[in-house]
Amino acid sequence: MVEDTSMQAYLQIIPEIGERQTIVLIAIKELCYKFDDCTDQEIRRHLQKAEPNYVRPRRFELVNDIKVVIEARKRECKVTGRLAKAWKIDQQRLDKMILKNHGVK
Repeated sequence: MVEDTSMQAYLQIIPEIGERQTIVLIAIKELCYKFDDCTDQEIRRHLQKAEPNYVRPRRFELVNDIKVVIEARKRECKVTGRLAKAWKIDQQRLDKMILKNHGVK
């Protein structure tokens, strides 16, 4: 589960990312720390949410709009047992965004 302190820290260092996006981003980061990548359903379970649509739209934005999450591979989901896309943080891009927001080029 995402801690409030983690969420507040991310909201301060990356102001263009919204609260729900931040929650999903931190969950992906936590899961990728334990494993190499994570699926939408694994993120949903990690966040203890019943509704998959809590995760998917925010993850979509992190991939396509903000571009700090990338597709890692397709693999069997640990929650559903089905083939699914797995995601991971584009750490280099995230670091650049953080540095840019602090005036570092």
